[in-house]
Amino acid sequence: MYNRNEMSKIRQEFWTNFGRYMLPVQPAGDEKINWINYKTGVKGISFKMSAERTAAGLSIQFTGDRLSREKHYERMRQLKQVFESEVEGEWIWLKEKADENGGNITVIETTLTGVNVYDKNDWPAIISFLKTMITELDTFWTSVKDFFEMDN
Repeated sequence: MYNRNEMSKIRQEFWTNFGRYMLPVQPAGDEKINWINYKTGVKGISFKMSAERTAAGLSIQFTGDRLSREKHYERMRQLKQVFESEVEGEWIWLKEKADENGGNITVIETTLTGVNVYDKNDWPAIISFLKTMITELDTFWTSVKDFFEMDN
Protein backbone atom coordinates (compact mmCIF):
# COMPACT_ATOMS: atom_id res chain seq x y z
CA MET A 1 0.00 0.00 0.00
CA TYR A 2 1.18 3.49 -0.81
CA ASN A 3 0.82 6.46 1.48
CA ARG A 4 -0.96 9.58 0.23
CA ASN A 5 2.26 11.34 -0.78
CA GLU A 6 3.51 8.34 -2.80
CA MET A 7 0.12 8.00 -4.50
CA SER A 8 0.20 11.66 -5.46
CA LYS A 9 3.70 11.31 -6.93
CA ILE A 10 2.70 8.24 -8.97
CA ARG A 11 -0.38 10.02 -10.36
CA GLN A 12 1.74 13.07 -11.20
CA GLU A 13 4.31 10.85 -12.93
CA PHE A 14 1.55 9.13 -14.92
CA TRP A 15 0.06 12.42 -16.14
CA THR A 16 3.52 13.78 -16.97
CA ASN A 17 4.21 10.67 -19.05
CA PHE A 18 0.79 10.89 -20.69
CA GLY A 19 1.45 14.54 -21.57
CA ARG A 20 4.81 13.67 -23.12
CA TYR A 21 3.22 10.83 -25.09
CA MET A 22 0.53 13.18 -26.41
CA LEU A 23 2.92 16.03 -27.28
CA PRO A 24 3.39 15.03 -30.94
CA VAL A 25 -0.32 14.25 -31.47
CA GLN A 26 -1.89 16.82 -33.77
CA PRO A 27 -5.36 18.18 -32.92
CA ALA A 28 -8.20 18.00 -35.42
CA GLY A 29 -8.52 21.79 -35.56
CA ASP A 30 -6.07 24.64 -35.92
CA GLU A 31 -5.78 25.43 -32.22
CA LYS A 32 -2.98 24.10 -30.04
CA ILE A 33 -4.35 21.59 -27.50
CA ASN A 34 -3.29 20.86 -23.95
CA TRP A 35 -4.54 17.28 -24.01
CA ILE A 36 -4.58 16.83 -20.23
CA ASN A 37 -6.49 20.06 -19.59
CA TYR A 38 -8.56 20.15 -22.76
CA LYS A 39 -10.37 23.47 -23.13
CA THR A 40 -13.62 23.16 -25.08
CA GLY A 41 -14.00 26.92 -25.47
CA VAL A 42 -17.64 26.70 -24.38
CA LYS A 43 -18.60 27.81 -20.89
CA GLY A 44 -20.12 24.97 -18.89
CA ILE A 45 -18.69 22.14 -21.03
CA SER A 46 -15.47 20.38 -20.11
CA PHE A 47 -13.67 17.14 -20.90
CA LYS A 48 -12.14 15.38 -17.89
CA MET A 49 -9.77 12.43 -17.88
CA SER A 50 -9.18 10.23 -14.86
CA ALA A 51 -6.90 7.37 -13.91
CA GLU A 52 -7.51 5.71 -10.56
CA ARG A 53 -6.95 2.47 -8.67
CA THR A 54 -9.66 0.46 -10.47
CA ALA A 55 -10.34 2.27 -13.75
CA ALA A 56 -9.50 5.05 -16.17
CA GLY A 57 -12.07 7.24 -17.81
CA LEU A 58 -13.01 10.20 -19.91
CA SER A 59 -16.10 12.30 -19.39
CA ILE A 60 -17.90 15.21 -20.97
CA GLN A 61 -19.19 17.31 -18.11
CA PHE A 62 -21.90 19.93 -18.28
CA THR A 63 -21.79 22.34 -15.35
CA GLY A 64 -23.65 25.46 -14.31
CA ASP A 65 -27.29 25.90 -13.46
CA ARG A 66 -29.84 23.19 -14.27
CA LEU A 67 -31.21 25.04 -17.29
CA SER A 68 -27.84 25.48 -18.99
CA ARG A 69 -26.84 21.86 -18.23
CA GLU A 70 -30.09 20.62 -19.77
CA LYS A 71 -29.62 22.85 -22.83
CA HIS A 72 -26.12 21.50 -23.51
CA TYR A 73 -27.17 17.92 -22.79
CA GLU A 74 -30.12 18.16 -25.20
CA ARG A 75 -27.88 19.60 -27.91
CA MET A 76 -25.49 16.70 -27.38
CA ARG A 77 -28.37 14.23 -27.57
CA GLN A 78 -29.34 15.75 -30.93
CA LEU A 79 -25.81 14.91 -32.08
CA LYS A 80 -25.72 11.44 -30.52
CA GLN A 81 -25.72 9.60 -33.85
CA VAL A 82 -22.79 11.70 -35.11
CA PHE A 83 -21.03 11.30 -31.75
CA GLU A 84 -21.39 7.51 -31.84
CA SER A 85 -20.10 7.35 -35.43
CA GLU A 86 -16.98 9.41 -34.61
CA VAL A 87 -16.15 8.38 -31.04
CA GLU A 88 -15.76 4.69 -30.27
CA GLY A 89 -16.46 3.03 -26.97
CA GLU A 90 -19.39 2.51 -24.70
CA TRP A 91 -20.54 5.86 -23.35
CA ILE A 92 -23.00 6.25 -20.49
CA TRP A 93 -25.29 9.26 -20.72
CA LEU A 94 -26.23 10.49 -17.22
CA LYS A 95 -28.78 13.26 -17.01
CA GLU A 96 -27.61 14.19 -13.53
CA LYS A 97 -24.81 13.15 -11.20
CA ALA A 98 -23.42 14.54 -7.96
CA ASP A 99 -20.02 16.21 -8.29
CA GLU A 100 -17.17 16.23 -5.74
CA ASN A 101 -18.54 19.38 -4.11
CA GLY A 102 -22.07 18.06 -3.54
CA GLY A 103 -23.56 19.94 -6.49
CA ASN A 104 -25.02 18.44 -9.65
CA ILE A 105 -23.49 18.02 -13.08
CA THR A 106 -24.60 16.26 -16.22
CA VAL A 107 -22.16 13.71 -17.59
CA ILE A 108 -21.45 11.55 -20.62
CA GLU A 109 -18.67 9.13 -19.73
CA THR A 110 -16.71 6.10 -20.77
CA THR A 111 -14.54 3.90 -18.58
CA LEU A 112 -11.79 1.34 -18.94
CA THR A 113 -12.05 -1.04 -15.99
CA GLY A 114 -9.50 -3.50 -14.67
CA VAL A 115 -6.58 -1.09 -14.78
CA ASN A 116 -4.71 0.56 -11.93
CA VAL A 117 -2.77 3.81 -12.34
CA TYR A 118 -0.55 2.73 -9.42
CA ASP A 119 0.62 -0.31 -11.40
CA LYS A 120 3.03 0.93 -14.07
CA ASN A 121 2.40 -2.26 -16.05
CA ASP A 122 -1.13 -0.89 -16.70
CA TRP A 123 0.08 2.47 -17.98
CA PRO A 124 0.32 1.41 -21.67
CA ALA A 125 -3.34 0.26 -21.62
CA ILE A 126 -4.49 3.41 -19.83
CA ILE A 127 -2.51 5.70 -22.15
CA SER A 128 -3.77 3.91 -25.24
CA PHE A 129 -7.38 4.13 -24.04
CA LEU A 130 -7.17 7.81 -23.09
CA LYS A 131 -5.30 8.74 -26.28
CA THR A 132 -7.90 7.07 -28.47
CA MET A 133 -10.83 8.57 -26.59
CA ILE A 134 -9.53 12.16 -26.31
CA THR A 135 -8.34 12.36 -29.93
CA GLU A 136 -11.64 11.01 -31.26
CA LEU A 137 -13.52 13.37 -28.95
CA ASP A 138 -11.36 16.23 -30.24
CA THR A 139 -12.26 15.34 -33.84
CA PHE A 140 -15.96 15.25 -32.95
CA TRP A 141 -15.80 18.47 -30.93
CA THR A 142 -13.99 20.35 -33.69
CA SER A 143 -16.87 19.56 -36.05
CA VAL A 144 -19.72 20.45 -33.64
CA LYS A 145 -18.37 23.16 -31.34
CA ASP A 146 -20.14 25.95 -33.28
CA PHE A 147 -23.49 24.28 -32.54
CA PHE A 148 -22.83 24.78 -28.81
CA GLU A 149 -21.50 28.32 -29.14
CA MET A 150 -24.72 29.67 -30.66
CA ASP A 151 -26.12 30.93 -27.33
CA ASN A 152 -22.84 31.68 -25.55
